Order: sequence, then structure tokens, then C-alpha cells
Amino acid sequence: MYIFRKNIFVILFLISNSLLITGEIKNDDYEHLLLMCSHANKLVRENKYDTALYFYDSIFEYIDSIESEIKENDTAQLDSLKEEIANHYSNFEKIVLDLNLTFDSEDKLSCFDKKDFNLIKEDSARKEYLPFPHDTGINKVNKWIDIYTNKRRESVQLYLDRSSKYIDDVKKIFKHFNLPEELAYIPLAESGFSPLAHSFAKAIGLWQFIPSTGRVFGLNSNWWEDERKNVIKSTIAAAQYYIYLFNKLNDWDLVLAGYNCGDVRVQKIVNKHKTNDFWSLYSLPKETKDYVPRVKALICIGKNPEKYGFTVEKELFRHDTVMLDSCVNLNVIAQSADIDYEEIKKLNPHLRQWCLPPYAENYSVIIPAHSKIKFRNKFSKFSEKEKYSVASYKVKKGDTIEKIAEAFKVNTEAIIDLNSISKHGFLSPSQFIKVLEVPVKENWFTDFNNKYLTYYDEEEYFKDGKKKIIYKVKSGDNLSMISKKHKVGLTKLKAWNKIGKNNRIFAGQNLVIYL
Repeated sequence: MYIFRKNIFVILFLISNSLLITGEIKNDDYEHLLLMCSHANKLVRENKYDTALYFYDSIFEYIDSIESEIKENDTAQLDSLKEEIANHYSNFEKIVLDLNLTFDSEDKLSCFDKKDFNLIKEDSARKEYLPFPHDTGINKVNKWIDIYTNKRRESVQLYLDRSSKYIDDVKKIFKHFNLPEELAYIPLAESGFSPLAHSFAKAIGLWQFIPSTGRVFGLNSNWWEDERKNVIKSTIAAAQYYIYLFNKLNDWDLVLAGYNCGDVRVQKIVNKHKTNDFWSLYSLPKETKDYVPRVKALICIGKNPEKYGFTVEKELFRHDTVMLDSCVNLNVIAQSADIDYEEIKKLNPHLRQWCLPPYAENYSVIIPAHSKIKFRNKFSKFSEKEKYSVASYKVKKGDTIEKIAEAFKVNTEAIIDLNSISKHGFLSPSQFIKVLEVPVKENWFTDFNNKYLTYYDEEEYFKDGKKKIIYKVKSGDNLSMISKKHKVGLTKLKAWNKIGKNNRIFAGQNLVIYL
């Protein structure tokens, strides 16, 4: 451990001295970076290595944030500094591996900073909440523990394995809001800790927000992105929702019930039975009466998996973010981060298209932490045409937004958002507008879509048909008949119309089909 301490001091010392000779960094920026180094030194002296590592990563993040403000012809010294820090960071990682160090996740929680999650100042207000109850409904909870440790053991092991990627960030957010840590394990029941999970009721993401509730708590859902799949933003929304429910119901068992069937319904049943004891509310829906003990059982397992015979390996992957602007091609971002297109999509499951939204400004994209220091340099080597998926189109007589969108195989929303025009906006002949160029000839794009474009994702990567028609469902129709009649795949038909596993359609329903 002495070697580790000695080397980290050398690293931080070299960084500090490098900053002193870097003339283009402003005094305020220099002081901020020096303060982070100083604090990292203090944490190392206190043997809080994981938190020191967080501040070391924050140096990279801060350099990345000031990089765009430095003139292009003044970057030589900064590039030199980045290269030096990258070398030190490589040494740092080697030391960690050589000494087989394991980090305490609680240290990570203590270094939470509001800017990590774009939280507003009012959110930081500390409120004391009742502890999460572990002594209620014990028999019913134990029944579900028995089910999960026997019949459903394989599924629970999968959920626990997935959780290792996200649990530290989820805990960090709930700690910030001063909420019980137990709530961080609820995605084990809601989604199996899969950001892509969706239900027949169109609930999506780790926390299974339906569209309307997601909008209430600030989660965008459009052709470009679905923030219900954004782990950080959806978890903040979930924390705020739990705060809302607790303020209404003032009991955590009732809060869980309210999350499942709605606080208004729970409150009515509480008033009807004249008790706020969840376990006495026999007129609650059966699903809700099962949901609460089921969640509490998975919380018990999540908090102490070894006790129940499960194994959870600590997630070694460490991620960071880069801030980018509108319509940047995700494959270019992936190559700049030394990963492939499929990996960048997995790291950012909320991004529905092959590029960032046109309204993106300082848009946060997740990449592997180890690739951040060289990211900007690699990104700068791509041409503007490679970076951006946008071209110019000259409007012809008779063109409409719908016709142009169909011709370029994109949603009308893509044309509207790119050009800041209204849905029913008038286009003049010879007018130039921006259009997205779908990379249909690129292997990275077609391979990914062939692998993942299914109704399970409910995604619309691009409209791969030439002609859009609306088919009105007739009595006696089923999806198989309709797909065969129009010679389109059943999977695509379901994806275009967001139809779930039950294959349910009804007479008079309009189905979208691309021929």
C-alpha cells in the first residue's frame, strides 16, 4: 500500500507542475484544477483511494470542459499536458491492478457533486424520511424470497449481474435526495435492471415509466431519444416521484403500492378501510398486493445476495462523459472512444437514432473512462462530413415535409426539428432545407439494425420502406394475415406499430405499413 500512496503523490505532483507551465489555461481554471489535486492528495492521505480516483477523473472532465474555449492554434501546450496526464493515468491503472486494490463504493457516494446529474439547487434540500421498514409483511416477503431463490433463481442472478453496472450511480442519486438506500434495488423488480425493458402498458426503462408519468417528471420521449432509458435521468425522476409519493402517503409500504397502482387509488382505499397499514388493505388490486412483498423480497436479496446463495461480481467498467453538439454521428463518437457502434448504443440506450438530436447542445454522451483523455484529439481528425449526418436539400415544386421525410427514410420529426419549422409549415420551391442522411450503405449501421431492430426495442432507427400506407384492421384480421397480405415481416409490422408480445389488434385500428 505504501507503493500505491507514493505513486499517487508522484502523479498528482507531476500534474500540478504541468499545470504551472501551461500558459493557455486561465487562472480560475488552474486554481480549480489545483484544488482538485490538493483534495485528491488529502483523500489519499486518508486512504480513501476510490474518492481520490474520482477527483483524478474529474481533472480529465474539467480539461474537457475548457478545451472548447481554447483557440485552435493555442492547443499545443494543452495537448502536451493531456498526453502527460494520460501516461500518468496509465501508470495509475497499472498500480491499481498490480496491487489488486478493491474500492469501497461508499467512498464513491461521498464524492457526489450536483453537476454530475444536472440537479437544481432546490433538490439538494435535506429532508429526513422514515427508515425503510423490514419488519412488515414478513411471511409474505419470505414466500417471495423462497420463490426467487428456487424457481426463479436463474432470472434473479441475471438481474443481479445487470445491476452491477448501474447500482453505484443509482445509490448515489438516492443518497443525494436523502432517500433510503433500499429504494435503489427496486429496478430488480421493475425491469431486471435493463434500461431497454418495456411492458405491454408501454412502460419503459429501469424504472418502467409510462409516457405520461415520464413527461411529468421531465423525461423526453420522441423520435430522437427516450430519456426513460437514460439511467441517470430516469433515476432522478424516480427519486423525485418517490418523494412525491411519500409526501402524499407517509409510509414506504404505501409508497411502493402507489408506485404500482397510483397514489390516488391507494389513498381512496386507505380512507375506505380507515387504516394506513398496507397489509390490511384487502381491496387493493391483486397485482399491487403481490408487488409490495415481491419488491421487498428482491430488496433483501439485492442488499445481501451472498446470504441467499447468489454471486455478484463487481463491475470493473468505469465510464465518463463527453459533451457534444447536434447531429454528431454516433459511429464517429464510438471510433473516437476506441469502441464500436454497438457498444456506444449500449452505453447510451436512450439514443434512438444513429446521431445525436438536432437540439443537442453540450449533450452528455457516455464513453469508457479510459478513452476520454484522447477522445477530443481523435474526434478532431474526422471531417465535418464524417462527423455530421446532415445534408442540404433543395425543395422541389409539390414537395411536402411528409414526402421529403419519406424520400429520405426518416420521420417527419427529423425534418421539423432540423429546420425549426412547424408541423404544417409551408415549403417554398428552391428553398434549401436540412435533411438527415441515413447511412443505409454502412455495414456498422445495417448490421446493428438487423441484429436489434425488433418490436422488443420499440425503436424506429429509420423507415426502411419506400411507400407508407395506412391499413384499417377489419373484423377477423390478425397480424400474421396482414403481414402476409402486404409481404412484410411480422416483426417489422409489430415494430412499426409498437405492438407488444400479445399481438393484440382490433377492428377499426389503423396500422402503418412501409412497402
